[in-house]
Amino acid sequence: MMGWCLLPMTDFITFNILQKEKDNKSVGRKGVAHPMIKTISNYFKIDAYVYLADVIAVASDTLGFKALKKFRFPLIVSKVGRTLWAMKILKSLKNSFLKAAFQKMEADQEVLTLYDRITNVLLYFITAAILVDFLSLHIGIAVSSLLSLGGLSTIIFSLASKNVAEQLISGISLSTSGRFDKGDVIQLGDGTCGTVHRMTLTHMEIRQSDESIIVIPNNQVFQQRVMNLGKIQRNQVMQTLWFKYDDIDKMPLVTKKIKEEIMESCPKLIKINRPFRVHWRNIGRDHLEVVVDCRFNIPFVGDENFDNRQQVLEAIWRAVKQCGMKFSLPTYSVESDRPFSDEFVPEKNG
Repeated sequence: MMGWCLLPMTDFITFNILQKEKDNKSVGRKGVAHPMIKTISNYFKIDAYVYLADVIAVASDTLGFKALKKFRFPLIVSKVGRTLWAMKILKSLKNSFLKAAFQKMEADQEVLTLYDRITNVLLYFITAAILVDFLSLHIGIAVSSLLSLGGLSTIIFSLASKNVAEQLISGISLSTSGRFDKGDVIQLGDGTCGTVHRMTLTHMEIRQSDESIIVIPNNQVFQQRVMNLGKIQRNQVMQTLWFKYDDIDKMPLVTKKIKEEIMESCPKLIKINRPFRVHWRNIGRDHLEVVVDCRFNIPFVGDENFDNRQQVLEAIWRAVKQCGMKFSLPTYSVESDRPFSDEFVPEKNG
């Protein structure tokens, strides 16, 4: 009777005695003690069921029904009851741990629900394995036959759910890894680039620059290199400039002027610990090549990046104009390696 009386007794003491102290209103069904009392009460209930099973086994044996006594029915009830009781306690502790952990990480409710279901399945599987192992000692052949019949269906189910399981596991890993979040601009190893529009347990939606949405399974994303462009707080501007041979004497001057104009026009230019180069790099077949390479403390993604790139180009043009120079146009075809003038000359017949 203790299992059924303990909880009402606790409620009576709580609501009629302890709550007379008005400052202690938190004690009651929502208090910490109540779940503990309920757990103890359930344990006593299991003892009562075991005692009832023992009575049933003795009575059936007296009436000539020997099966319950042969299979030790009270022991089976005790083992099954206490195993399920322990599983329920572990499940409750697991739920409390997951809620606390995911509140701290500020994770989505969908991810929390998935973790909760996966751990529940794991607990049920362990509980079933313990019970099957115990029952096989008493029922032996029946349990073995049941497992044998279920073997083929288990294999079929495993093969059918393999891809789904891979996507779920990949989705969990991506959600908890912190590599990127919804709204980040990312670039995948296969060249796919865009904003993370939506993240689910099985797939990811990426919004590309033309506003189209591409859906990619999580296991494909998980297997690729991912660059989170939204977390890059610096960017590079690199330009290759071509000048005419007529301006070869002005090359030292123009490189100096370009550097000065960029430093004056771009306040977020990184001048220390990062390259800032404006150099005459090469003498080509039809041009003189200058490379401008500079870096800025500006996020890689956003309008500020494009505005800064425009400022760099404007600074380059001002410096070139001050030096009285002009850019060189290509005179040779990259494909045929011949002058453009030769490509448009009609061939003479015979």
